Amino acid sequence: MLELFRRFRRPWVPQVIKFTPSGDFTCVGTMSGKIWVLNFPNGDPARIFGKLNSGITALDVSSDGNIIVGASIRGEMAAWDFNTGEIVVKFQKKADTIRTLEISRDNKWVLAGADFGTSFGTSLWDLKSGKYIKDVLLHRDYVTQVAFERNGNRMISSSMDGKLSIAPFNSKPYGPWKDVEEYLEEFGHREVIETPYTIKCFVETHDGRYIITGHGNHLIINNTFELIDEARAMIWEKESKEFVQEFIGHKDHIVKVDISPDDRYLISASSPLDAAPTFIALWDVKTGEPLCLIENPHYIGMTSIAFSPDGKWLISSAIDGTIRIWKVNA
Repeated sequence: MLELFRRFRRPWVPQVIKFTPSGDFTCVGTMSGKIWVLNFPNGDPARIFGKLNSGITALDVSSDGNIIVGASIRGEMAAWDFNTGEIVVKFQKKADTIRTLEISRDNKWVLAGADFGTSFGTSLWDLKSGKYIKDVLLHRDYVTQVAFERNGNRMISSSMDGKLSIAPFNSKPYGPWKDVEEYLEEFGHREVIETPYTIKCFVETHDGRYIITGHGNHLIINNTFELIDEARAMIWEKESKEFVQEFIGHKDHIVKVDISPDDRYLISASSPLDAAPTFIALWDVKTGEPLCLIENPHYIGMTSIAFSPDGKWLISSAIDGTIRIWKVNA
């Protein structure tokens, strides 16, 4: 099912990888604070975007392919013009650390999962001006991933506390409100999918019906973490919040999941933090059965994996500087 097409190693640590909408390039955020743009599928460098002052931990590309937004472990965030490589927006700094971000599909907003001292939550920025708008949701532990709903007007966020939150999108600044009813009328109710495991990542299916969560190998019991000997992905019906099935086969933290454009295949990648072994699994979404299991595709510490927009390729990365490009023979 998966055929290794090319492997290479770079002198920088790839932290996060995103495809451009056309699939002609991949954008790689690195621990050096630079963004490398690689031609795809040959992987040759096409351009380098000037760096932030610390390692890039979050990255996204606008739906029109014209803007890249990157954020760092120190809470910096900037937007680059994809064609010129120039920084066009420097965002108002509010967070100590930004771990994850996504650009809205209308290219107006940036939603980020951030740390604020000992608090954790999601926050919203204006993409055009870089202005900080508001904090959106608070979580009990750090936010691992955020997304705008594919076919709706809601925001999704996951946390190490085992909760997946779905909240109505609203770009208005907060309050003041007369009472709780006025707040709920303006901002709506937060829906929560509660899982028994730490959540490391998630992906929404393209038809918008399901959310698949990727978990760490920790069971949550009375707000404490208990180490277990396996990690799993789980699929949930989004509106009913009902559990559908799970994908079992990983021994260590699942660092990233992604789904093919036709919603038939799930890809998941795992490894211990900054260590070996590494593992990639390709699954049949409908049956939950593994179609391809690859042990040690990288040396240590997987950081990212993603389907190409046409679903014919995969790209994976690790902290040892290795990047692998795979053909999907489905």
